[in-house]
Amino acid sequence: PLESLPRPESLALLRALAPHLADAPDAGLHSLAQRLGDLPLGLQLAGSYLRVSKLNPKQYLDRLKEQGGDLAKLALPARLQANPLRRELDLWRSFGLSWSQLQADDPSDALARRVFLACGYCASNAAIPPGLLQKAVDCEESDLQVSLESLYGLSLLQRAGDGPAAHPLLAEYARGLDRQAEPGALAALAQALMALAREANRTGKPQDFLPL
Repeated sequence: PLESLPRPESLALLRALAPHLADAPDAGLHSLAQRLGDLPLGLQLAGSYLRVSKLNPKQYLDRLKEQGGDLAKLALPARLQANPLRRELDLWRSFGLSWSQLQADDPSDALARRVFLACGYCASNAAIPPGLLQKAVDCEESDLQVSLESLYGLSLLQRAGDGPAAHPLLAEYARGLDRQAEPGALAALAQALMALAREANRTGKPQDFLPL
């Protein structure tokens, strides 16, 4: 499971990993910690890169944006990474271990894969209405629940009220996977949103669309 750090600990970890940030303003470090969802492994990768590159947080975020938001493209070789947490440093590989448990040729697993990819385009760390996912992947409610349980069990999604939520880095990972998929999840999700918007307008209950 992805356990996030309290924000003060995130800032302390970044400063410990990149000593040149010791006197850096908190504002820039807050922006970086927020972008990484306060995830220790993400902070570790970013802090190690900052230590070697001597970039400031804004420069790092700008470079990350230039790379399409792919954190893996700004990861140092393992031999250059500081590792105070003594954990697996290849974040995407860690995610891939969970993803690989879902077999593409198994109907239930294949549905769980589609659900996860759709979640990647929703707001991270926020409950995603199950009705949206059900419409996006075109499945029965019971099948959706089975898929969600698989994703919870693999720590690819987390429970948030009545629906699932995706950690921002896992959402980013899902979008990266979807860019390689055919057909992609984004179009199906957009179609589902349009259908639900039309329904809200038809029934005169636009508040039903508010969570979306």
